Amino acid sequence: VIYNSNIVTQADIRRTIEKTGYQFLGIEGEKTEDFEKVTRERDLKEKRNRIIVGFTTGILLMILMYIPINLPISTAYLMLLISTPAFIYISHPIFTAAYRSLKNKSLNMDVMYSMGIGVAFLASLLATFEFLLSIKFLFYETAIFLATFLTMGRYLESRAKGKTSEAIKKLMGLQPKTAGILRPKNIDIEILYFRDCPNYNKSAEQVKDALKKLNISAPIKLTEVTKENFKDYSFYGSPTILMNKRDIEGKVNKLFICRVYNYNNRNFVYPPKDMLIGKLLSIFEEQEISIEKVALNDILIVKPGEKIPVDGEVIDGESYVDESMITGESISPLKEKGDKVVGGTINKNGVLRFKATKIGKDTMLSQIIKLIEEAQNSKPSIQRIADKAVNYFIPIVLVIALLSFVVWYLILDSSFLF
Repeated sequence: VIYNSNIVTQADIRRTIEKTGYQFLGIEGEKTEDFEKVTRERDLKEKRNRIIVGFTTGILLMILMYIPINLPISTAYLMLLISTPAFIYISHPIFTAAYRSLKNKSLNMDVMYSMGIGVAFLASLLATFEFLLSIKFLFYETAIFLATFLTMGRYLESRAKGKTSEAIKKLMGLQPKTAGILRPKNIDIEILYFRDCPNYNKSAEQVKDALKKLNISAPIKLTEVTKENFKDYSFYGSPTILMNKRDIEGKVNKLFICRVYNYNNRNFVYPPKDMLIGKLLSIFEEQEISIEKVALNDILIVKPGEKIPVDGEVIDGESYVDESMITGESISPLKEKGDKVVGGTINKNGVLRFKATKIGKDTMLSQIIKLIEEAQNSKPSIQRIADKAVNYFIPIVLVIALLSFVVWYLILDSSFLF
């Protein structure tokens, strides 16, 4: 809800919501879970009590109708005394909902239900005093049972929605509250080379790609050395890449040669990008932040046994990840560089470093929760059709009933009863 606080207050919004017929549960961000649970349980208890009263009263009324019992008062008057308090207690929420619908100029199922049980009880009332209708038109048990069955249907619906709400809360509980983030410290990069080994340009490109992959901006210094002065530098073969004055492979013996890098049991004449990413990550500083502060492209770290905070792409490390809560698969897949990880899943045995690609409401877990909430709050297509049809059904039925009365009673001059 978007509003101008200088014109409308939260209290005004609350009054409008309640006046429309809905229940105000609180404001997003506030701790409303307990209040919502208490409200739902109270509503279920009230509906359950109405169902018990309804069936008890309805069965008693049927006994009075079909089993001859000698009573000091008329059976019709006794049924009126028994059914009136029960009818008011059971049907009060139904008539209240119908009143709010009419007040909002809407003809929905509540209006139709109220007309049905209201006409049944009113006809019984007229028949009890034998005003316009004879004693044969007693429908007290019908009115009671109709209201009771309707209440039972809404009780089952509310109970199902309550279970769905609990399932949503459990899904929300899968997401951790904090995340381990890797932030770059002051990074100083220098590439030392001599011209007889031409791979320094390719090394500079690889370093730039690694920095771009990690969303880092850092200057790259190129320094040419010669055979005469290479011992004056931290030079261990061309190209030598220094990160914060340290060789990326930890070499200490100075050599004036064309260098070979070994990575994953393979030799390279320049350091591959994956190797550079791993070395850069090793000098990052780890911090713990709240999940709300995670931004796109942040580099996150997840240790064994921890939950993955958001969706992302692995950029370093490998580990088995338990995704059973999302996919239902009992076997944990291996996650390596380039694989996707899903927020809420559990890292099992290795350390993973990954880039956040989806955060907040865009994560897979949030989308699942959103779909469940939409399914919970939306009406089935058949119910939408019924609500639309009832807008025409009620006026048409009332018009037909009125025309029938006019033709039968006034034009044909027939008796009121037929």
